[in-house]
Amino acid sequence: MIEAAPVIKGQLFGLSPIEGSGEVAVSNLESDIRNRVLDTSDVATKALLVCGAVAALLFTVAWLGEGAARANYDPLQHPISSLSIGSHGWMQVASFIITGLLILAFSIGLRRALRPSGSVWGPLLVGLVGVGLIGAGTFVTDPLNGYPPGTPRIPTERTTHGILHDLFGIPFFLGLPITCFVFARLFARLGERRWAAYSACSGFAMFAVFFLARLGMRQVSAFADIAGLFGLLQRITVIIGFSWIALLAVHLLKASGSGAPLLIGAVAIGTVSSVLYAPCPY
Repeated sequence: MIEAAPVIKGQLFGLSPIEGSGEVAVSNLESDIRNRVLDTSDVATKALLVCGAVAALLFTVAWLGEGAARANYDPLQHPISSLSIGSHGWMQVASFIITGLLILAFSIGLRRALRPSGSVWGPLLVGLVGVGLIGAGTFVTDPLNGYPPGTPRIPTERTTHGILHDLFGIPFFLGLPITCFVFARLFARLGERRWAAYSACSGFAMFAVFFLARLGMRQVSAFADIAGLFGLLQRITVIIGFSWIALLAVHLLKASGSGAPLLIGAVAIGTVSSVLYAPCPY
């Protein structure tokens, strides 16, 4: 009678043989699983992932500084894109484009890091967010919602560049929440319940807050009073989205067990310094 070969822990799932018992065996198995769904070991991948955290910080610092310094501009009412209007709008335009390029780099890092898991749609959607930001910076928005002063809430005449600006905003305000849901499913499959829940909540929150803002802008009777808070609601949406991107970058970098957080801190300090101490034409 032929005896069946003994099955070693982990081999049923195609993993490496796991030796030991108790906590040691579990720890070894978790490490093997992580290595099969993440690959953040090379320096290039880590640098690309850092771009995600830097992009979020750069864009936030830029609109905070610009919004505080711009005359006749109310951050509670006016959208971030309106900072691109006028002779001083080049700073916000640059912020859109540079942030978009950093997000594109981050998407490449995501694809490299998640290649073992076979994830394609997540990194691809993040890349589209980067393309959208570059397009939003290339094509300046139309004046609206009282900025510059005297502008009607809804533009009476649309320009080609204003329409293109709105279209390039779709990958962020619609695409990024969908990206959160895609990653929520990925994290759920990997057994990371907290990250699955956080990603799903971020997606729902972005949809809900921005939809509320759009209802006010479209003068829906029940929501007309919140048109004056469109800028605030839009900023909440942007903060939710970029916070998720930044924390995702940090999460994947921490998985590599390297000194990546120190690298993020060094780059972030340099980025903030360059924005705060840049020559201001006001």
